[in-house]
Amino acid sequence: MIKKNLSIIIVVAILLALAGAIFGINYLNRTSYVATVAGQKITVAEYNFFLASVKQEMELEAEEASREGMWNNPALVEDAKKKALNMAKEFEIQVMKAKERNYSLDSDDLKQVEDASSYFINEYMSNLQNSGVESSKIRSEAEKQFKENYRVSIKQYKKILSDFMLVYKIADEEQAKLTATEEEIKAHYDENSENFINTTLRHILFFTVDEQTGQPFADEKIKEIEKKANETLEKIKSGEDMVELVKELSEDPGTKESGGELPPIGKNGYLPELWDWSIKSKVNDIGVVKAPYGYHVVRLEKVTTYEDAKENVKKVVIADKYEELVKEWAKDSKYDVEQNGNVIDKIKI
Repeated sequence: MIKKNLSIIIVVAILLALAGAIFGINYLNRTSYVATVAGQKITVAEYNFFLASVKQEMELEAEEASREGMWNNPALVEDAKKKALNMAKEFEIQVMKAKERNYSLDSDDLKQVEDASSYFINEYMSNLQNSGVESSKIRSEAEKQFKENYRVSIKQYKKILSDFMLVYKIADEEQAKLTATEEEIKAHYDENSENFINTTLRHILFFTVDEQTGQPFADEKIKEIEKKANETLEKIKSGEDMVELVKELSEDPGTKESGGELPPIGKNGYLPELWDWSIKSKVNDIGVVKAPYGYHVVRLEKVTTYEDAKENVKKVVIADKYEELVKEWAKDSKYDVEQNGNVIDKIKI
């Protein structure tokens, strides 16, 4: 009798365990996606990926003073979530269309996915080398930081990137069919010229901070450095060879061999102070520009022209037309979004 009861208990326990496992699997399946588009699921991972992108974009567009606490505003949160869902929808439509046209990834595509994923993780790992994290835990900590920034695991990122590779294929096909007239290209350039202009500068750098520690020098020393920069400017104005002065005076070892010539600088580039000065100047203008780390004695060598930028502008105009095409696809009622209950409401920004 005891054996019989024990058998019943064991059977019941197994059935309960199976039921729990099945419930857990069903629950995970039900909550693994935020919506469907034409029967295709927009996964939580995909949505989170686009939400991270939207969040970053909205923060960059906001005034610096208003960034702190901006996500306490329910209206902004709702706006970000709507934008992310729309981006995910358009992404899913493109993936579906690529598959309908039998696009697939070849070995080179898959290698690019692996290389990109490895690059990001290696960057995170490199930044952790001297952080005090145990060497055996650096990989896991890097993946943790990656997920915090991109809101997806590295495995989920690979899947999303693989789908992006399909999107690129259909985008290339469609954009090859599109054209841009001279009038369209010129109009876009005139409205957005700063986005296409690059300036080339020659400079002589005098540091106002310690190169090793990054700490600023004392005020008196900074005044002496400013005076030296202005004296150097006067030497150039009086006809001395700037290239020779670069070799003699500049504290930037990276540009001494090139006579002080910097790589082209664009809007939102790596040297904002120099960009601000150069965009207001003419070729051969010279001046002194103060940056957080030192004084630059600069001369504007070159500014890109419309003809220089024309091909890049054309690509942007065609890319904009492709975006409009995707929006037209998205208007088809068969691509209407069907949200999965309140899954999306539970996702925090």
